[in-house]
Amino acid sequence: MTNVPSRRMTLAQLHRHFATPAYTLVIHNGGVEQLRDFPNAFVFGLAPGPFVNLPADPALDDLSLIGADRFTVAVCARALERVTDPARVLREVHRILQPGGRLILSVATTLVEGDGARFTPQRLTALLQDWGEIEMMAVSPAPSRLRDVVRQLVPFRRGATVAREPRMLHAVATKARRGSA
Repeated sequence: MTNVPSRRMTLAQLHRHFATPAYTLVIHNGGVEQLRDFPNAFVFGLAPGPFVNLPADPALDDLSLIGADRFTVAVCARALERVTDPARVLREVHRILQPGGRLILSVATTLVEGDGARFTPQRLTALLQDWGEIEMMAVSPAPSRLRDVVRQLVPFRRGATVAREPRMLHAVATKARRGSA
């Protein structure tokens, strides 16, 4: 298990790196950037959209409707921050993935409006403790354009603390195969 982020990757680079035609569960929070990299995606959407196969409730309780060992890959980008019980959601994703399946996860390390949870490498490692293997990748900065917009909207005051732009932590967790420790 790698606890220390080892390399910087944007979310798009992460998706391209792990792109697969395998049957993929995509849990998304409004964006569908993942779909071009995962053509056989079943989209479980927190926000309505034309590519959503199953609209999700805000707590992602509907994951329980999906049978066990159904998907080879699960992609969860910027959705775990929005739920009240991330541990339960990760247990459900673990149940849904086939043995040897991968979870590609991206979470914010800073709170953004509408987020309910903040993630650190330590917290994410603890939440993923039941997975077979975990690889964490370095926090990648948000696009510089966002930083420029934030600077224009938030007037600078001497001595004021201004939160930096959202930063992401990426993790790839593999569900242990049956019979492995």
